[in-house]
Formats: sequence, C-alpha cells, structure tokens
Amino acid sequence: MFFLSVKIFIQPGCPKCPKAKILGKKLEEKGFKVEYIDVKENPESAAKYLLLATPSIIVEENGNVKKTWAGTTPALEEIEKIL
Repeated sequence: MFFLSVKIFIQPGCPKCPKAKILGKKLEEKGFKVEYIDVKENPESAAKYLLLATPSIIVEENGNVKKTWAGTTPALEEIEKIL
C-alpha cells in the first residue's frame, strides 16, 4: 500500500500562489491529501526541500519526493499522471 500527498508552498503577496491554491482545491475535491505551507510562517519546511521560489508543489509517495515544481503551477492533468 502506498500513500501519496501533495504539499503546496505559498507566501503572502506571491502573484502566482492563488493559481496553486486553486489547483490544490481541485486535488482535494478528487480525494487527494493536500497540505498548504506558508513559507513565511514555516521557513524550515521550505529549507528542508531546498525551495527558493513560490509557489512550489511537491508530490510525495510514502514520504519520498516523487516530483517537484518550483515557481510554477502545473496543469491538473500533469499532476494526475503522477498521482
């Protein structure tokens, strides 16, 4: 059995972050676990993944990074191929 999760790293004032949040809501509607992380409030999480841009989206399988997008929001279909 495997466990997939999506982490979306955002920050206040980021012009691209609203699009990432919309993607996250669509994934939640499809039943996927999505975690939203504000890098201003939780900088150690961004540092853990060596992220330098927002939004950043990470797909993990059993705690291991499967795919990362930094500074951009992929299409829903692109993520669904991985999930």
